[in-house]
Amino acid sequence: EEVKVLPSYDRKVLHTAFKLKRLMSDFTDCLILSTAMSYCDILITEDEAIHRLRGNKEFREIQLRSNPEFKVLSLKEMIG
Repeated sequence: EEVKVLPSYDRKVLHTAFKLKRLMSDFTDCLILSTAMSYCDILITEDEAIHRLRGNKEFREIQLRSNPEFKVLSLKEMIG
């Protein structure tokens, strides 16, 4: 329907991205994930590093504080 360009320089996005950096080595992925948490309810990705975070307690705490409704899904999970 529509593609929006979202700012990655937003204070909340950057703050969350730096928290995620403790869990992931790729800062670009941290920015993508943080931006999605701030602006979306679902991130559909095939990135294995992001998928591995789903079982991480610290990630879950970050996610709950940022956006309790947020989920990371693979395309397969999304389409059922």
